Amino acid sequence: MTLPNHKGIVLFILFLSTICCYGQYDGLEGDTKKKPTSARVTDSNQATRDTQLVDDYQFSSSFKDKIEPYKAIEFMTNGSGNSYNFYLSLDPQAGYWWNQRLLLGGGIHGGLANNHSSVGGFGFTRFTLNNLFIQGEYRYLNMNNATSGDRQWLGSPIICIGYSSSIDMMSWMSIGISTNGAYSQNMPFGAFIYRFGYRF
Repeated sequence: MTLPNHKGIVLFILFLSTICCYGQYDGLEGDTKKKPTSARVTDSNQATRDTQLVDDYQFSSSFKDKIEPYKAIEFMTNGSGNSYNFYLSLDPQAGYWWNQRLLLGGGIHGGLANNHSSVGGFGFTRFTLNNLFIQGEYRYLNMNNATSGDRQWLGSPIICIGYSSSIDMMSWMSIGISTNGAYSQNMPFGAFIYRFGYRF
């Protein structure tokens, strides 16, 4: 007994397998096209985020970037050659300047006049606006008492206003008033204060 249509059955099986194979190949091709595309999009998104983080870090300023060290010296003198009226004070100081607006610092004081000398320390706060500034400070000095002649420690708040030759405060002049009467009467110019300063 012979099976009829062997060739027809074989052709039918081959035809079905060809359709299945084509369908599977088409599906695989679609998958392979989509996966690299999504991976590339993810990589580019990640790269964009990384670049953004780097750029933000490079261009955003931190608190430390706004702080600037400050070192200077101030002096006050009457410039007189007469030894009776001569007075000279030197005030080295250091501090930190924030955003070129607020300056916090302190220093030591040394003063010399006829039959008078003074030593001590001080702290100050200076608010600058372009070339102008306002300064509040407190000085605590050991000096000769004008009445008794004995040495004693005296302190006083002092308020000053000043003008700087440049915005970066390289040189300036200030005038001020001490608010403690006992302190003022033992200073050569009383309550009145004027100083010249240089930054280095």
